[in-house]
Amino acid sequence: MAVGLHVRESGLGVTLAERRSGGRWTVQSTPNPPRAATSALNGVSCPTSSACTSVGQFFVKSGAQLTLAERWNGSNWHIQPTPNPTGSSSSTLLAVVCPAADSCTAVGSSAGKPLVERWGGARWRIQSAPVPPGAQFSELTGVTCTTAASCIAVGDYVNSSGAPVTLAERWNGRNWAIQPTPNPSGVQFRSVLSGVSCTARDACEASGWSDAGGFAERWNGTAWRLQAVKAPRGGQFPLLFSVSCAVSSCEAVGGYYDSSGSFVPLGERWNGAAWHAQPAANPARASFSFLGGVSCPSPSDCTAVGVGNGDGTPFPLGERWRDGRWRLRAVPSPVGAAENQLNGIACPATDRCMAVGTEGPTRGVFSTEALGWNGRTWHLQKIPTLPGAGLNAVSCVSETDCVAVGGSNAGTLAERWNGEHWTIQPTPNPSGAQPPAFFAISCASASSCMAVGSDRDGTLLLAERWNGHAWKPVPPLTPTRQPGHYLTGVACPAPLACIAVGASFDASGDPTGTFAERWNGTSWKLQRTPTQHTPGSFLASVWCKSVTACIAAGSTATDTLAERLTGTTWRVLPTPNQPGTHGDFLNSVSCTSLSACTSVGAASTGTSFVPNQTLAERWNGVRWRIQPTPLLPGVGTIDSFAVACPASSACVAAGGFEDDGSGSKTLAEQWRASRTPTAQTAPGTSPRAYRGIAGCIRAAIGEGFTIGAPETRLGPAITAPMPERSRPASEIEQITSLCSAA
Repeated sequence: MAVGLHVRESGLGVTLAERRSGGRWTVQSTPNPPRAATSALNGVSCPTSSACTSVGQFFVKSGAQLTLAERWNGSNWHIQPTPNPTGSSSSTLLAVVCPAADSCTAVGSSAGKPLVERWGGARWRIQSAPVPPGAQFSELTGVTCTTAASCIAVGDYVNSSGAPVTLAERWNGRNWAIQPTPNPSGVQFRSVLSGVSCTARDACEASGWSDAGGFAERWNGTAWRLQAVKAPRGGQFPLLFSVSCAVSSCEAVGGYYDSSGSFVPLGERWNGAAWHAQPAANPARASFSFLGGVSCPSPSDCTAVGVGNGDGTPFPLGERWRDGRWRLRAVPSPVGAAENQLNGIACPATDRCMAVGTEGPTRGVFSTEALGWNGRTWHLQKIPTLPGAGLNAVSCVSETDCVAVGGSNAGTLAERWNGEHWTIQPTPNPSGAQPPAFFAISCASASSCMAVGSDRDGTLLLAERWNGHAWKPVPPLTPTRQPGHYLTGVACPAPLACIAVGASFDASGDPTGTFAERWNGTSWKLQRTPTQHTPGSFLASVWCKSVTACIAAGSTATDTLAERLTGTTWRVLPTPNQPGTHGDFLNSVSCTSLSACTSVGAASTGTSFVPNQTLAERWNGVRWRIQPTPLLPGVGTIDSFAVACPASSACVAAGGFEDDGSGSKTLAEQWRASRTPTAQTAPGTSPRAYRGIAGCIRAAIGEGFTIGAPETRLGPAITAPMPERSRPASEIEQITSLCSAA
């Protein structure tokens, strides 16, 4: 029995269970709570073939997250009522173990503290679990029981120094107690114990992962001890998400980066003395695949499940270990939507907008996406594409004249909309550079556009100008004090006048400060910015009334950032940050005047710096104020939120989000000064097509130039989510946290 989540075409995340019988997997019908906005199952345990218990969580429309348990009686699944700690609006169950049909223990977290619930055959009850001293956040992600009176649960917690470290707790039949656990050396960001399995009270193995790689720990009845885990030959950075032991052997599963840089499934086997890597089969043309759960009824028979093509349109992945090797097993996929992601938006009128982005990868293939808004609904438009293509930004001088830019496997990409059709425009690429991409565009007229970007490694800045007939390179200046530089925003208030902004990076890929450049119709000239030597600072977008009067938005290492150009001098404009969040950033700004601007971005509400809440701020010429934005139920990540305001009373923002399911979904929000703001569902289907460090930048700050300006209250209420991106529940949430930190 395997459980998880399926995202329907509507964008609604629902529970999923599949059963293997006679060598064949089949999808089972599972219920969802009546009030659920989205729901997921994270773990399952079956003491017999006709008695299984699965646990997870669901979200209600208010945004509250509640525990979920379902039971299989051999014929069908039904929901079991589960308690939630009083006063908590965020509770989840991540794993469950049932040593007998009438005895189950489930673990997870609630309000940032460990949560344990026990099923005694009649109902679920909460058990008191200790919180590590000084812990800012703690959770239990795996559990095993040799008897009803002997259990071990593992997870992680954020200590008083702010570092996430390993956690283990033991149940002796009366109470839970914390066990000291070691952490791997060289860890900078996070160490997590993700799974645990015991063959006896004094013989347990726990699987784990950290930013230094995967590891294992063994319990001998007295203490936990670290065990080395190595990647297969030619690979690196193994991560282990689950473990199962039978007699004297154990199997742990996860993923690792192979010699080509792809993240592929991994099996590791414990023979009683050491761990040995076992590369697992990777589906053809799949990207970012891994195994997230494993069960071994005997030492020579293990079944593992996970996600194939997790970096694109995902599908369930099943593999079986027999006769000394892993083999793929066909697992059916419920009918679902492909992935999609909107990166840029432009609105030439209050009831006319164009949003562009990326669709896929569908079985490894990316393609461009464009949607038009007519004031009532979004419509997918036919648009030509190239291998590996995606669009990052769009600029419209009228309803029938738009230019969108981005990148493909071949380099830069530009496409033009004439009111009826999209056509690809040839763009030159610098010789000898890594495949470059455009990140932003601004059109002052139909015959004058400026697009800016960089190559993949940030070693070469890029600017090209459209003169009405062809794109011509106009190379920008490159700050010399750092090895990497990116131009991510541009504004052209006149055909021969542009301002571009971006940031510099050190050799490790960390932002070291901002920079700006001015185009005078002939050449570029660097401008000093007040944050050009401020580590972690980034300018992502800019709007200009003239080349001597501009507003730019971005972020510092931890907070939002806005700067204003007056004449030739840039200065910082103080910006607020949302209460209870961290890592707030702004990645798009749109103005109707120097005293009416809206900037949008995202913030993090969890312990990681993964953005999961939209953010909007309004500039009135004197100060910035936060505008309320809707809370997306169960959102995991916010991607590339961009805004366009064609009038002071009308704004539309577009981007993407991931919930607790798999797949990236488009997101659009509309604001009108005269009525309640609303969220919109846009059709479509993908994550970022541009990879490497630029992909990380895009995930962190978004990109896309937008035209227009905003109004005073962005506060839509979500009516229906949109398609989304890939990740199984808890483990993938942790992977994205790690990826973000890396």
